[in-house]
Amino acid sequence: MQRRDFDSTSMTWSLFLLIAFVTTLIFVSLFWFIGKRARNQNFYFAFMAMLVLYEIGIGAFWSFLFFGFRLSQWLPAYRASHLDSFYNFMDSNWEITMWLFLGSVILEFMALCSLALYLQARAQALQDSKNHPRETNV
Repeated sequence: MQRRDFDSTSMTWSLFLLIAFVTTLIFVSLFWFIGKRARNQNFYFAFMAMLVLYEIGIGAFWSFLFFGFRLSQWLPAYRASHLDSFYNFMDSNWEITMWLFLGSVILEFMALCSLALYLQARAQALQDSKNHPRETNV
């Protein structure tokens, strides 16, 4: 495979977007914590909806990087040299990091799907137990 050359602009904005995604994930996790404390299904629904949107966003972001999408056409140049060592590392190890990013997105998606299936089965079991109360021996 041909090695891809990175320009500093796309890598800088990639880091900024990654920080934004991590911040979003922390915000989404707060909804889970509040929902657990309040025992409110609306918070759980909001948590799952935001988690799905997060996964779609991070998957789109990494797929743009995976398929060579360049942000440098639309964004201004980044002139500071604070991240040169990171750019050099990414430039020399791009193929490995590309597959690691893709694998992490696939693994997160599989974990999200298995969590959704588990929660659906648990909710269905709880619904069945509410419809058929236990008989008491008096």
